Amino acid sequence: MHMAGAFPGLDVLIARVGQLCGTSGNGAWNAKEWFPALVQASQAMGCFPTQDKPASWIPVSAAASVLVDLTLSSSKPKDSIVHLVHPQPVMFSSLASRFASTLDVPLVTYDAWLSKLAALSDDASSIPRVQPNGDGNDYSSIRALQLLPYFRGLALNADSGDSFGLPSLDCSQLKLCSKVVLSTEMESLGQADVVKWVVYWRQVGLLR
Repeated sequence: MHMAGAFPGLDVLIARVGQLCGTSGNGAWNAKEWFPALVQASQAMGCFPTQDKPASWIPVSAAASVLVDLTLSSSKPKDSIVHLVHPQPVMFSSLASRFASTLDVPLVTYDAWLSKLAALSDDASSIPRVQPNGDGNDYSSIRALQLLPYFRGLALNADSGDSFGLPSLDCSQLKLCSKVVLSTEMESLGQADVVKWVVYWRQVGLLR
């Protein structure tokens, strides 16, 4: 696509999208994604992971507004590439604290959380989920168990980039080309966003 931009008359813009999160309206966030699965598992295991690293997540509604703005903008980024991330990252630990209080669970390190998920996975593999008489543990609804290799992969990159090892992307070109990025629509994520996400996930049955 980058090479295509060299053709005369063809206006190409490449947007490298970072981590999207729930909408700024009702907090709708696809319950099948990795982070909602992490939150669900945290409630089931009774602990929530925290990290003192930035989270440059951008609400999907805000990302859509920025993309529209970029297509209409007369300003063109260097090399026709922008990184679509939140221009005002927050420390993930601040979001984690709100998740922990909302779910009424303690905070733990990501390594401790991952170890507990691995133990739960071993338990799920060795013990029947539900006996005919109703006894036993039903792990089938805990989506993070199916994503255990992915969560282990995040731990491998934990020392680099943003929270959970996600890449740290420079958004200086985005700020130069989009007025929306500098508007009030792009306020930093906070506790109110966490509450919206949790309320939405409870509405769709992901959380209790």
